[in-house]
Amino acid sequence: PIYDIPAVPECTGEQITQRLLEQIKPFKTELFLNERVDEVHQEKENWVVKTNSKKEFIAPNVMIAGGVGSFEPRKISLKEAEKLEGKSVFYAVKNKEQFKNKKLKEITLQRNTSMEEFTKLSVDQYLLPEMELIVKSNRRYVFPESTSHVLGYTGKLSENDFDSTVEIKEGMTSVGKIGVERFYQNLLSGSPGFEKLETNANNEIIRVLEKKSATRGSDVYLTIDVRLQNYTYELLKGQRGSIIVMNPHNGDILSFVSHPGYDINLFARGISTKDYKKLLQDKANPLFNRALIGQYPPGSTIKPFFGIVALEDGIIDKSKVFACTGAYKLENYKRPFKCWKKDGHMDVNLSSAVASSCDVFFYRLAEVSGIDMIHEKLQKFGFGEKTYIDLYGEKTGLLPSREWKNQSRQAAWYPGETLNVGIGQGYFLATPLQLANATSLLASGGSSVTPHLFLRSIDSIPNQRISFNRKNILFRNFFASTSRCYNRYYF
Repeated sequence: PIYDIPAVPECTGEQITQRLLEQIKPFKTELFLNERVDEVHQEKENWVVKTNSKKEFIAPNVMIAGGVGSFEPRKISLKEAEKLEGKSVFYAVKNKEQFKNKKLKEITLQRNTSMEEFTKLSVDQYLLPEMELIVKSNRRYVFPESTSHVLGYTGKLSENDFDSTVEIKEGMTSVGKIGVERFYQNLLSGSPGFEKLETNANNEIIRVLEKKSATRGSDVYLTIDVRLQNYTYELLKGQRGSIIVMNPHNGDILSFVSHPGYDINLFARGISTKDYKKLLQDKANPLFNRALIGQYPPGSTIKPFFGIVALEDGIIDKSKVFACTGAYKLENYKRPFKCWKKDGHMDVNLSSAVASSCDVFFYRLAEVSGIDMIHEKLQKFGFGEKTYIDLYGEKTGLLPSREWKNQSRQAAWYPGETLNVGIGQGYFLATPLQLANATSLLASGGSSVTPHLFLRSIDSIPNQRISFNRKNILFRNFFASTSRCYNRYYF
């Protein structure tokens, strides 16, 4: 448990310690300072210990104050109980979880202690020898909000982390939870050091049996341009959305923004219950990574891809013209499928239809193409599949088909639903990352590379460098000739 306790400059170290101990009460823990044993007597099978403040303890739960981690609840003999008189005592924690495997687990009373409080606690630490002051390093993110959904954050090691792909090393206390921190945890973490000590019955160190120094992890460099990242984040100020900037030639992600973000430094320091509850209750949902797991109808952004599919299959050519009167009539449907422009666009070809986002033109293309061909061809652009970016939790969106509807809805596919898919509506769902990847494929003339955030890593010890493999191409030039023709004609 972690507690945020405001600094009180006028407090002494003893008062600060007492204030810290009060925070443990919700865990049914009892600790007492300066308790001295006045009397010890036997009651049935237990020993009752009375202290100078008239408190009584059952002897099996009483331990002599010693080094940190040296306490273990156990029954004591009469001889041991008699020796308690005049000595300091520590009353055992009632929370069983703290005594897991018969070893006393640490309770973190306070993090981010100020230097003033740290100094006072150091001076008066003799008042509670069971308390240990530890200096640890924490992440401090320079741009905590704009990079929140790409970097992620580190947090305290939990039971769930042992069932993941992350390598948990002995002595590790924190681990990457989401984002790049999670995906590249094994590169970033390094190896903890340790000391194997020989101690006596009083937990006093006799000698060091074995020692291993810690090694720091590798430095990981990302493809993100932080100036561009901050700029695109500011473009979305006051809005909810996502912006992804990708190099179509090599897959480098230059900007990966989901707005609004949140302050990841709160998690790095150990977020309070109050701050976490505030994030959860925020209607803008800042914890939701829209770029990676947001699934939305792609709408008119899908139209250029339908255009190239139709060119590739010879359904249309660059001179093909359809008349847009403001609505499209589908056979056996009473309701017409309307264009966004009520008066229509008149005669339009592919170039003008994309430029003006004419719905009628793409209704016609969808009807002629059919859902089977649409599903087959749009899969090649990566819709309905993961992009395999180096982040966990990516969603696949939904590229509908006859088989999908039959399995999920136990219903047949209707021609009108094909027309809705033709303008990026209906059941069709895509993530912003999928759209960026598909647009990149279109812009590169049909070549596709895996979108990625990893640029290189450098091992701090042997100075070994690992760089991203540029040959990591999923598929290449499946429609290169048509794409070049389309790009010249359309753009």
